[in-house]
Amino acid sequence: MTARIAPASFLARVALVLASAWGATAHATATTQYQCEGYRTLATEITPKEAQLHFEGKDWSLKRVHDNGEARYTSHRDNVTIITKGRELTLYHANQRLACKLVSDALGAKKPPPPAGDQLPSAPAAGK
Repeated sequence: MTARIAPASFLARVALVLASAWGATAHATATTQYQCEGYRTLATEITPKEAQLHFEGKDWSLKRVHDNGEARYTSHRDNVTIITKGRELTLYHANQRLACKLVSDALGAKKPPPPAGDQLPSAPAAGK
């Protein structure tokens, strides 16, 4: 009796079914940094179904809700919502709205301007 070799497409379907059954549908996440109004830093880990939010010592878990095609994540329990669009993120929390921009790895976060009294002295004039 000769052994039959299963077709590759059959093996691929079996692998897909097994992966789904074992919950192998998790997405890799990376922390993304945003800079918000007032030079406040916000960090997120976002997947297609949920988001982890880290802001000023607080951590929240949010679930994705589908609303007019926006990427909107919310936690009704914590009264926190974020909406992402391109390089922008808007945070709604405790009746406040905070606009944030994605921090570029190449440029880093912007630093707040120095206070008015802390400006550097001007360079001496040439020839003195």
